[in-house]
Amino acid sequence: MTITKPFWHPSNSKAFILDWDGVLAETKLDFSDIRKRYYGGRKALLLEEASTLTESDRKSLMKDLRELEMAGTERATAVPGAIELTEKLYSQKIPFCIVSRNTTESIEAVAKKIGIKLPEHVFGRDNSTNIKPDPRSFLLAAEKMRVLPKDCVAIGDFLYDLQCARRAGIRAVLVQRDEPEWEEW
Repeated sequence: MTITKPFWHPSNSKAFILDWDGVLAETKLDFSDIRKRYYGGRKALLLEEASTLTESDRKSLMKDLRELEMAGTERATAVPGAIELTEKLYSQKIPFCIVSRNTTESIEAVAKKIGIKLPEHVFGRDNSTNIKPDPRSFLLAAEKMRVLPKDCVAIGDFLYDLQCARRAGIRAVLVQRDEPEWEEW
């Protein structure tokens, strides 16, 4: 069998947009208490539905999310192959960035703990106007890396990563999560 163009493979990409938690780092964040406190325990989309809360509850939600992420630093581990991936991207001078819904503070703390050298551009919910699944978050990432969106590949572990990539015209690779708590997502 001969495979001819337009065959695509992620290794042919000029730049990578990487999610953080679940792709490079694993913090096993459990949002169930936050969902109970703010959304009556239902599987709410935490950031998207924050606008339905009072201003006071929104501020409290953001504080609680930050504290949960920072607590996740203590148990953080590198996803198998993550350090090797980032080292290979650096050694081959392939641009990459991180686009996450986490805070940059928690990303930096976890990166230090697990030994991943962060790229020049790290976008979290606290330093970016648009968060996933808003495609502008990936379009900004491509722009900062000085590549066209069509030349990027996004690697994520959640529906938002795929939605964001598709809306931005970027190919995506899903890191499959086999844990039972991810089945319904």
